Amino acid sequence: MTELLALPADTAGLVPHEGRMRMVDQLLSLGEESAVVSACLPADGLLVASSDGGLESVIYAELVAQAYAAYRGYELKALGLAPRAGYLVAIRQLDVLGRARAGDPLTISVRTVGVLEGFAVIAGDVRHGEEILATAKLKVYIPEGDLV
Repeated sequence: MTELLALPADTAGLVPHEGRMRMVDQLLSLGEESAVVSACLPADGLLVASSDGGLESVIYAELVAQAYAAYRGYELKALGLAPRAGYLVAIRQLDVLGRARAGDPLTISVRTVGVLEGFAVIAGDVRHGEEILATAKLKVYIPEGDLV
């Protein structure tokens, strides 16, 4: 095992996403099978409605998926391995309860619900301050041997 990164840690190098595709900013904390990540999307970000600066509903699922990628990327980096691509294969549940705007500081909490043969079910929520904006349950596929 290599030396762990100090938290909070920039998600660059933890997730395979780059440029405008990387929507999460920092890995804030880790728990047992869980993590908390921050995001603040710019006005010219992907999935930001140009008319009013509000975030499109589907972005909440992507934020949860990227938060999970940052969490697993941190674990791989701690083992001396590079982050690997995973694939969002299903949105099992997405409840949008509020709407964030570009520039809002967001916090994403994510946890592993279960893992089976390269697939993981994850649950997460996206918050702006204390307000829960969305909750999600996703299924992701991570190629064989990449789940820690």
